[in-house]
Amino acid sequence: MESTELAVKKEQIDSLVVQTNEAITANQISATRAKQAGFALIDEISEMGMSDEMDEKCNLMLVKIRKTGAAMLDRRKPITQMFDTLKKVFTGFENDLDPKTNGSVYFQIQQARDIYAAEKAEKAKQIELERQRLLAIENEKVDVRSKISLALNEYFETHLQMSIDMLLNFFNKANLSDFNEKSLSIKAFPVVYDRKHFDQFTKSVSVIYIDQNTITSIIDETKSEETFKMFAEIYWNKIDDLKLNLVEKLPGKLQELQQIAEAEKANKEEADRLKKQQADREAEEKLKQQQEAENRKKETELKVGQEKSTAQMQNLFDATPVETVNTSQVRTGYEITVTHQKGWLEIFNFWWINSGHDLPIDEIGRKSLDQMKTFCQTYAAKEGEKITSTYVKYKETFKAVAKA
Repeated sequence: MESTELAVKKEQIDSLVVQTNEAITANQISATRAKQAGFALIDEISEMGMSDEMDEKCNLMLVKIRKTGAAMLDRRKPITQMFDTLKKVFTGFENDLDPKTNGSVYFQIQQARDIYAAEKAEKAKQIELERQRLLAIENEKVDVRSKISLALNEYFETHLQMSIDMLLNFFNKANLSDFNEKSLSIKAFPVVYDRKHFDQFTKSVSVIYIDQNTITSIIDETKSEETFKMFAEIYWNKIDDLKLNLVEKLPGKLQELQQIAEAEKANKEEADRLKKQQADREAEEKLKQQQEAENRKKETELKVGQEKSTAQMQNLFDATPVETVNTSQVRTGYEITVTHQKGWLEIFNFWWINSGHDLPIDEIGRKSLDQMKTFCQTYAAKEGEKITSTYVKYKETFKAVAKA
């Protein structure tokens, strides 16, 4: 059936060439004669002007030209109709392969690829979301570990400072009446860090991803035996050194107290001078202890910060997939659905702000709402900006790209 139709078409094509030449020649002659007669009448009008007689000539000329045009149309119609028929034959073949024709072989294959591309993109999205979730968990563990480490260090430093202040108070506040008692308190002061104090440490931390059991586990890990030994060594060094220093100063302290007592009886100014000397030394010692504590705090913060940064970088490295879902051949876009008449107003407003206001007036008039919607879809894909509205819904679309 198809071969017979094609044979008929070929016969028609053969005769079409002859008919076309004949029709072109005849129409060319008709058009030339009509124009000559018409221009001659136009010249006559220019020379003689219009009158009832001239108007009648014009009417007759227009009727002749119209009939000539109709005759020309009748001659060419069979030919152009044949061209239209031939065009349909060609476009019919093309439509079978046209990517935009619903049901064409290309369309169906492309549709299968697009569905697969969407599935791959969704899989990649879910993998990435899970990767980000696990990374967030690990990073929160690092953050919690850093906070607990700093809190534990502050907890210990507070205890250490209390012990230092207590020793200094025994020494600084000693007077002649209780000097022996305060001296004994200094000498008997323990230099061993209390394990019970260390074990009692706990910390409440606000979290998003991890649970309380994980926090408890991190606290237990941070309160390691190694950390306790480090604190115990710091405590022993600081308290033992301070004790030895204060014990060495006790004879001088007693002598100074005696001098102040004697001066208060004989020379008030001398007594005030000695008291000021004493207060200055005490303030100097206190400042020294505070500075040492501040230095230890800064060192700890620097160390914890470096450990945190290193751990987060390692987490990022560990979370980077060795193999990823290949979506390089996939082009993504958006399809807009308008759910209410007001949505079209928002589409027009978005188009106007981002494009329309710069266009000439006549070009604006040629724009349809569907063209404006297409602009909004393309703008979302390129610029990442969407219309925020309950009446305009965006759906992500995926299209696999065919590459040679």
